[in-house]
Amino acid sequence: MRYLIHTSSGDFVCRAKLADTFFARAIGLMFRRDLARDEGLLIKFPGYAKGAAIHSFFMRFPIDLYFIGEDMRVVEHATLKPWSWYKPSKACTYVLEVKAGSVALKPGERLRLTPLP
Repeated sequence: MRYLIHTSSGDFVCRAKLADTFFARAIGLMFRRDLARDEGLLIKFPGYAKGAAIHSFFMRFPIDLYFIGEDMRVVEHATLKPWSWYKPSKACTYVLEVKAGSVALKPGERLRLTPLP
């Protein structure tokens, strides 16, 4: 499933594909040559994993990670270079992966998802 993501104030963030299966989460953005500035991947962690580690192995470009809580508020931000990993310090339900520098969200900011047909 794909979504349009906006802030609660209506500002456009990106279009994102939802990765909510084991396989989709495992592959993520690996092997992609690039990512458009208005494109992202929204990973939903399984219920037992409130913020699993994210890696950028086999990636060719840096990404920004926005960890999102159950209430759809950004709880943490990190930038990840290729061939590294990051574990969030706060519990989260989702992580939004976007091209580094393409989005400027702040902790506490609430997001809204609109399903695309």
